[in-house]
Amino acid sequence: MKSFIHSFLIFASAMILIVAMCYPAKAQTIIIDSTFTEDGIIFPFSQNDTIYGISISGEVELFSDTSLVRVILSDQNGNEWMVYEAYSLILHCGFSTLTEAADETKL
Repeated sequence: MKSFIHSFLIFASAMILIVAMCYPAKAQTIIIDSTFTEDGIIFPFSQNDTIYGISISGEVELFSDTSLVRVILSDQNGNEWMVYEAYSLILHCGFSTLTEAADETKL
């Protein structure tokens, strides 16, 4: 899990749009346009990108009581930052539409 700069670890099912602040006052939108139904790692940033804040938009659907969606940003030092998390105890209806969601990464 301690891999390249700014990698993402994504669990379960989510279609994700990432909005990253790569330079002060300049937002960048990266469209992933994928559905994840199992663990996956994506690398939407280059090693030269600097991120000041990040949020995601998309849809989450939980298919069972044990479903888990977790989006984590890992930096070059191996620090992990929670971008988003959902499971049945906090997402009671099993479905959610995200608009610029960010737990530990917005600011």
